[in-house]
Amino acid sequence: MYYTGQNLLKQYGTQVVLNLDEIKIPFGKCTVIMGPNGAGKSTLLRMLAFLDIEYGGNLFLRDLPVPKSQEKLREYRCRSALIWQRPVMFNMSVFDNVALGLKLRGQVSNKTERAQRVEAALARLGVEHLAKANAKRLSGGEVQKVSIARSLVLEPELIFVDEPSSNLDVDSIDLLHSVLLEEKAKGRTIILITHNFSEAQTLADYGVFLHQGQLVIAGDFPAVLNQPEFKNSSYWRYL
Repeated sequence: MYYTGQNLLKQYGTQVVLNLDEIKIPFGKCTVIMGPNGAGKSTLLRMLAFLDIEYGGNLFLRDLPVPKSQEKLREYRCRSALIWQRPVMFNMSVFDNVALGLKLRGQVSNKTERAQRVEAALARLGVEHLAKANAKRLSGGEVQKVSIARSLVLEPELIFVDEPSSNLDVDSIDLLHSVLLEEKAKGRTIILITHNFSEAQTLADYGVFLHQGQLVIAGDFPAVLNQPEFKNSSYWRYL
């Protein structure tokens, strides 16, 4: 089963930033999207994460067409979570930041159960001691860990990740990778942008390589790295 995109086109005025005939993202695996700056990685992630509805072509999730209506996309967004490179914290405690998604989505109405979920998520990322701290006063690395906890507490079907290790030290990166591998073992689908080839080798089951808005090659990772289409492309020089 795949999350599929067909004839995906994104442009600003006359500038085409993404033009893909077809892309397939396997469910229950970690797909890594790689490519140089300006390749269209973030544009593709925003489409796949149901954030951008102003594009040509169509997305199909489990063979069903993804709507391009803000109202109808709510259901899809509630099945997913995002971990951004530069996450925004709300002016409230760390605990309340992590609990917010559960409240807004109405996933857990029982306060005791909700508190248990939040506490477990914070402990998983090693930031349970920050529960009462104002999230606006955290360090960059702490913000990133809280952001990860805030996403994973939702137990999403789809996890979208944009360069999550950029603000983390080595030990925290190892923890992040461990957590993402655990999520994949639970059957979650992870779609990850990274410039870190070592990170890709650690996490990826499937690779999507973009260059100048075009798909260079996609397939099982790392076997795809040995394919002539990849080795003969300009992307190879980027690595």
